[in-house]
Amino acid sequence: MLPYRNAGGGAFVPRPRGFGARLLGLDPDAVGRSAADAIVVARQERDLLRPDLTLLAADGRLLREALDPAATADDGWAAVELPDPADAPALGAVLDAAAALAPEGPVGVLLAGPGRLAAEVAGADAVDEELLDACALVACDAAKAVLAAGGHVVLEQDHAPAEDELALWSPLLRLLAHHRRPALVVLDDAPDGGALAGCDGVGAVACGSAAPAWGAPWERSSREAAFAPRVDADASPERVQELVRTGAPA
Repeated sequence: MLPYRNAGGGAFVPRPRGFGARLLGLDPDAVGRSAADAIVVARQERDLLRPDLTLLAADGRLLREALDPAATADDGWAAVELPDPADAPALGAVLDAAAALAPEGPVGVLLAGPGRLAAEVAGADAVDEELLDACALVACDAAKAVLAAGGHVVLEQDHAPAEDELALWSPLLRLLAHHRRPALVVLDDAPDGGALAGCDGVGAVACGSAAPAWGAPWERSSREAAFAPRVDADASPERVQELVRTGAPA
């Protein structure tokens, strides 16, 4: 179970993608590299969305942009490793923002899951087990840094991992289980949680109607362990407030 789950139902964890930055007239890319701006934006989104977990880096780009862009299959994906936050401005800013916001209430960081990160890194190349393994270790190292900052982890994948791929998640899932901070896993366009359901280190899986894209109705069910709608940068604040009021049970 998610530690920040609402007592009256599932956890409400919206994924704003530049929404708060636009409301404040800030460049989302610049916000991603500034802890001070990220904190201001997160507070704005928290006040408007009233989430159970305030989510940072919700556009999902954090890990891919932190990795060496020169990594290729030709070098055996040797360059696929998480840099020191001091050498990755966006990563350092997010961790600093999480540490500052954590005393105010539950705060999380969205990380690309190993499968999604591997596909992003591979580009036109095939995703093989070596790359999946490297990306799983990157996600584990990033999750460790998020936990150390006092935050929670939200993982975003296109689909649930197959059984053989799930084995590569083991270090990440053991880490989350050990710290008793299980992750919320958001599967876009997936019918169910698949092999992730019931895994130690996974507190809930949001998929299908529980993870709608912006523009889809927010039909939150009290039976869902988590509800994680996307909120795009061009979303109308009035429409968002209406959806928050009507889509979440009292």
